[in-house]
Amino acid sequence: MNDLFDIKTLERLKKLAMGGITKELNKEFVADSNGILKIGKQKEVTKLTLPDVDLLKFVYSVSQELNIKNMSDEELENEKKRLIKQLLQEEENGNRKSENEH
Repeated sequence: MNDLFDIKTLERLKKLAMGGITKELNKEFVADSNGILKIGKQKEVTKLTLPDVDLLKFVYSVSQELNIKNMSDEELENEKKRLIKQLLQEEENGNRKSENEH
């Protein structure tokens, strides 16, 4: 899956997922007496695009996978240790909360 995405593509997807204000140019075409299409009206429209949380989650997960693929063995080992430490701390904090509730 990661081979399909490069950094530029992920940046574009991230920008799209974040939402924001975009401007579009709407053109209305009309046919003249000879049947040739010409621009009749054109109007610039400003649109508000809301953030897409699902797309943001997807972009984040793909970018994390790309980062992991580019890590050295030493970096991977350090990340493994960090995650294990974090899990143990979270487990310990969860046990403390359970004990305090009883």
